[in-house]
Amino acid sequence: MSNLKPAGKVFFAILLVSVLFVAKKCNDVLDGNSWSKRIELSTCSEPIYLNKMVWGITTTNQRITISHSGSSPSIHPDTTSNYSFREDMPFYYRIEGDTLLVIYTPILSSVPPEFECSDYIQQVKITMQTSAKLFRELESLGVTEIE
Repeated sequence: MSNLKPAGKVFFAILLVSVLFVAKKCNDVLDGNSWSKRIELSTCSEPIYLNKMVWGITTTNQRITISHSGSSPSIHPDTTSNYSFREDMPFYYRIEGDTLLVIYTPILSSVPPEFECSDYIQQVKITMQTSAKLFRELESLGVTEIE
């Protein structure tokens, strides 16, 4: 590096910092980003959590779980005690009163046999047309999108 002109040294330093920054960002994305929302229903003795994990270089891999734990979902969650949705499409939810959690999703999850309160979670299958309508009417319907 001692043979480089000053402009070359500056370019090399900027290039090195840029490569390190991109590598750090790629590592964050590959490891996954997570989000969690705690929901209290009067009909359930313990809180319910909507958890989301996004991973991959293009962040197109997504796992949403409904569980009694606020921890980040794994790529392969325990489906005996968690609802599990692998989505690349919108995922909506609504709380009806304080007794029912309604999920709007294109792909339904199997009902986990060991999940307490499964009677108070309703899944509604939506199509792309339904999804577009929900998106336009989110506020008036009380529906929230997990982004």
